[in-house]
Amino acid sequence: MKKLLMPAIILGLGAGVAFAGNLNSSAKKALVDAYRFDNAQNLCVKVENQQCSDIQSAEVCTWAENSSVTLHEQGETMCGDELYKIPQN
Repeated sequence: MKKLLMPAIILGLGAGVAFAGNLNSSAKKALVDAYRFDNAQNLCVKVENQQCSDIQSAEVCTWAENSSVTLHEQGETMCGDELYKIPQN
């Protein structure tokens, strides 16, 4: 009985640690800095004091100063993918 119990406990702990690590990395990826495209400068400009989510949802994240401007992730040369509003839980 002891020979089966110890490996089962170790296996259970290992699975729990792996699962917790996956949850933590997903949470970090959800919130990202937001960028808007500035036509005058032809650049992707970071929006101060505003974050969005990269997890797809029904509502697109918009700039607090002008709600008609959608926010994006920073790409290598331009603004990248659209971002989404952070879900309120």
